[in-house]
Amino acid sequence: MKQTKKTNFVLRAACVLLCLVLISAHFTSGLYAKYIVSATGSDTGRTASFRVSAAMGDENNGEYTITLQNGSETAVCYSVTVQPDKAGMFSSAKLGNLDPKELDASGAFFTFENVGRIAPGGNDSAVLSLTVDPGYPGSDDASSLLDFSNDSVSSGETELPFTVTVTFVQVN
Repeated sequence: MKQTKKTNFVLRAACVLLCLVLISAHFTSGLYAKYIVSATGSDTGRTASFRVSAAMGDENNGEYTITLQNGSETAVCYSVTVQPDKAGMFSSAKLGNLDPKELDASGAFFTFENVGRIAPGGNDSAVLSLTVDPGYPGSDDASSLLDFSNDSVSSGETELPFTVTVTFVQVN
């Protein structure tokens, strides 16, 4: 007689349970999506414009008018630096009623820190007064260049080259 081998009951039950788990996982996987949240968004930003300018007017008795304009969308503060082409050319400098906050030890430049603030779209002006050192240009032949002892000479002119730098800083 032929003998047939019976499959184990436990193995059959395990296969049936595995199939049930796979089928139930398939049907419940849609539930997980209900708890997933997604969001999208967008935004824009821009920077404030920065347009400032400074212009210096003509000399009037050793005084120069500096005109400042702030075309920016934010307030600015400014500092002014006066730098002659040769050190010691000027004995003093004033900006309005301000004395320089910093004078280089060699007399090479004068710095006026945090002179003022200009509101957005505003204007300001300052008067720069320079005093020429009597010994300028300071070389050995200076006496011949600045000697007005001759009676026929009533006046004299010379150029005094210097640079004025205005530094603007945005104020938040």
